[in-house]
Amino acid sequence: MMKEHRDDTIDYQESSDILELGEFLHMRPMQDGVLEFVRTEIARYQARLDQLGIQFFSAEEMLFLGGKHHAPGHPCSGKNALPQENLWRNMDATVAELDKLRTELGTQLFINSTYRNDAYNRCVKGATNSKHKDFNAIDFRSNSLAPREVARALKLRRDAGHFVGGIGIYNTFVHIDTRDVNKNFKGDTTPMADFNYVFA
Repeated sequence: MMKEHRDDTIDYQESSDILELGEFLHMRPMQDGVLEFVRTEIARYQARLDQLGIQFFSAEEMLFLGGKHHAPGHPCSGKNALPQENLWRNMDATVAELDKLRTELGTQLFINSTYRNDAYNRCVKGATNSKHKDFNAIDFRSNSLAPREVARALKLRRDAGHFVGGIGIYNTFVHIDTRDVNKNFKGDTTPMADFNYVFA
């Protein structure tokens, strides 16, 4: 299912569907060497998540390349890539905070989007300075709580000093990153009342 949303300042669409490992590996044809590389990277990143003590999010979710990347015939098809290992540390604090939020809320959270390389970010019209390009941001949703409720819980955790970074509220999902300053933002069509509910 395609959902319209915005990252910081630019509108784009992204898939909210999460792929199983088999679908992730076989959505696009891959040569054996490339397939083995992807499997190895997923296993290595899962080891990192395990070392961080992440309970609720898997490497397959965290390394999902995006709905448009996997959409045959779409102009953005095949444009994204896995984040390079030197970027992995950028996600540590973000995924750790989301894992803690998941524990606090007691309900499942589903990841929509994490890493976007320059080519894919341009293609989906992401913000030029998007934290997704640094593998520092996660767009996620709850199927049981409204985005304003999830974002408010996240804001309360930020106010309590658990993390520093960005929180974005959109009609169908919430954005978190752990940039070195606090920032609040919303989608163009997100009601101002929802923004005020979270951040006022």
